[in-house]
Amino acid sequence: MKIKLAEEVKHLTTEQLEELYERYISGEKNQELMEEYGIDAPPNKLVSLFPPVIHESLVCAYCALPLFYKRKSKTGSSYSMEYFCLECEHKEGHHYSRPLVCTCTPCSEKRAEAARAKRAADLEKIYQEYDLEKKVMLKYSDLSFRHKCYLLSLFLMQSESELNRIKPLNNSGSAVDLSPTDNFDNEIILKLHRDSVIAVDACSPFSAFDPSDDFKSFYYRDVFWVVNVSLDGSRRLSLEELFKLVYVELRDGIQLEWEEDLKALVFKLAEEEVAKYLGICLEQLQLPDAPKKTSEVIKEVLNEFSVSEIYYFIKKATENAHLFYAKGKAESRKHAVNTIPSKVLYLATRASNEGWDVYKYNRIYGTERSQLNIVLFDLVIGGGDDIAFYKSPEDLWNNDLYKIFDRSKSNEEAGKDTNCSNCGSVDITIKTDKNTLTLLCTQCGERQQFYASKN
Repeated sequence: MKIKLAEEVKHLTTEQLEELYERYISGEKNQELMEEYGIDAPPNKLVSLFPPVIHESLVCAYCALPLFYKRKSKTGSSYSMEYFCLECEHKEGHHYSRPLVCTCTPCSEKRAEAARAKRAADLEKIYQEYDLEKKVMLKYSDLSFRHKCYLLSLFLMQSESELNRIKPLNNSGSAVDLSPTDNFDNEIILKLHRDSVIAVDACSPFSAFDPSDDFKSFYYRDVFWVVNVSLDGSRRLSLEELFKLVYVELRDGIQLEWEEDLKALVFKLAEEEVAKYLGICLEQLQLPDAPKKTSEVIKEVLNEFSVSEIYYFIKKATENAHLFYAKGKAESRKHAVNTIPSKVLYLATRASNEGWDVYKYNRIYGTERSQLNIVLFDLVIGGGDDIAFYKSPEDLWNNDLYKIFDRSKSNEEAGKDTNCSNCGSVDITIKTDKNTLTLLCTQCGERQQFYASKN
């Protein structure tokens, strides 16, 4: 194989080139050597003009031709070594302790094929790990009230009905948030997944799965979800089918068995809305997160004050913390925010004891009603006018919502006695006429009459 010489040294013989290289390596000045040998080039380019050296044993993996290497400069190190093929430009060797990455066409194609094979194997692992056929379906009758509220909120803002799946939280084009805070969003998704209400869609983006443990883990804000609910345990409901069932049930009136869940959700939403506003105030004042005990104080204060009123306490407490730091009285910003829970509690206690007419804030940008809030208060409860924002959850429960359950219980108790004495049917028609109450069973025709006492 004939080696192509650089234009600047083509006038030199092989012997002259070797002689020149020996003198170069020995330390003679580049400028003087180049003038002597008639080489017209910058002095620092001399070493690059020497022809490469053939390796005695290495051959190209693709061409089966000998590999070459460049001559070392007189100041070069031995930490890197590169061998190359003059025919296909294949390279081998190392840079320091790392193997050299060859960019020749055969090597690039080989790496691409290996990457395709690995991706296919990885995708197969994901499909096996998240195969829906291996998932036990949850029966619709086992869904709690919270499950249904969470699901309907997700359906309304994150649905991909045509693909029968729910979009990731990090891929929302909705104008509203799922819940007031990211933490509550995460809690909702994790609960639905943990309770087998939803399952990971194996067709989620590859980047949504963690390869460090063979894809058994995933990033729950990045994966797509499919519903994992069945009516009879034999067929998984489609997203559209489950949406209709949940929507109709929540729309058609509050059920007695929802009482505990509904009350907890009313209070939880209020707590998270206050937490959201607190976070906005802290960010505006460039303060770090408030201490954990702040959430306990918020829960306590919500027993008497509304979210709207607590905005006032939060505003004052965060501004006080900012001034505490700005005036140099606090050791650090963290020290400053540690005053927030006690300040909120102090203001709330004074407001209660002294009968303050606490200023009611309106919602600001970033604290708009969440989808979950809309589902609970507009669809299920039907309060309207953002009632939960301007009333404390304790007051809302005791004076409005509890009455709903109290009346339902009374009606249920009354209904237990209103059945046919003959066949036991509850399909009874009740008629009143002056002092007479008539019960007519539509099943067997039995008639019962009751008369009011004259006393």
